[in-house]
Amino acid sequence: MTTCDNAHYCTLEETCDACIDDKNDDEIDTGCTATSPLCHDHECKTCIPPNDFTTMAVGCDADNPFCFNDQCHHCVDNAADSPNPAADLGCISTQPLCVNNVCYKCKVTDPPDDIDIGCSIVSPYCLAALTNPKKDVKTNTAGQNCKKCINSQKGASLDLGCDTKNPICENEQCHACFDDKAGNAPDTGCDAMNAYCYEDELTKKRTCKKCIDDNLQGMDSGCDGKYPHCDRLGNCRTCIDDNKTNDGIDSGCDKAFPFCDTQSYTCKKCIDDKANYDVDSGCKTNNPRCIGNSCTCGQQSCSQFTTCRDGICQ
Repeated sequence: MTTCDNAHYCTLEETCDACIDDKNDDEIDTGCTATSPLCHDHECKTCIPPNDFTTMAVGCDADNPFCFNDQCHHCVDNAADSPNPAADLGCISTQPLCVNNVCYKCKVTDPPDDIDIGCSIVSPYCLAALTNPKKDVKTNTAGQNCKKCINSQKGASLDLGCDTKNPICENEQCHACFDDKAGNAPDTGCDAMNAYCYEDELTKKRTCKKCIDDNLQGMDSGCDGKYPHCDRLGNCRTCIDDNKTNDGIDSGCDKAFPFCDTQSYTCKKCIDDKANYDVDSGCKTNNPRCIGNSCTCGQQSCSQFTTCRDGICQ
């Protein structure tokens, strides 16, 4: 006859075990506790995996149905990682990677310049789910989106996916600078000599300028009272040609002299902007050509009662 000590129980097979599987699956087996209620293979377990993973494990629930290492999991990392990974157990094809019991689209790899798992050469970097976007993304292992570049560093330090010429990532584009400072403080990526980050409207390329056109008729940032207006190249001028249709007043000019001459940067009464004998801006039909800041018919000026035709008053 088998006799067991106080720490063990006599089974029907006449062996002394630490526990006995004698209760329903939702009850605590003899010798077990509420935290590990299931007796399996002579030990108390939190959960018991089935013979395959097609059914829910005993001790688990619908949210975390898989038993792995005696814990219930939402998913299990059981498929090989690759650029196009198969779905891990409990995950789906659009979010195939199980990381820390959560399914993600992509996973960060090392070294940082490699294509992250689940990403492609076009958008190789996995954006981790960050609470602080300036935190080093490599301390996080998984995310939901693949990006061309990631704003991973503070200031003008080199962001992931960018280069030293354009080190700052914003909206998946690498830029030389970022317009983020008020007043005369240098923008990120710029310095005191060229403090203002300017983005070209056509090319979207950003460069650091001495000044920036940010005030229609008043003094632009980076300029002074003598040269108050900033042109698109980042130079301070007395006036700038910013009324492109020439039907208004350029910055720095007035109603009497509304046109800024981009050669001398002085304000003119008229401007030679039309071909042949079409009427130049600031002129009228009897004197349609602007020559030397005066409206003429060509070689002569016509009175208001005459007509200019082929350079001759008639």
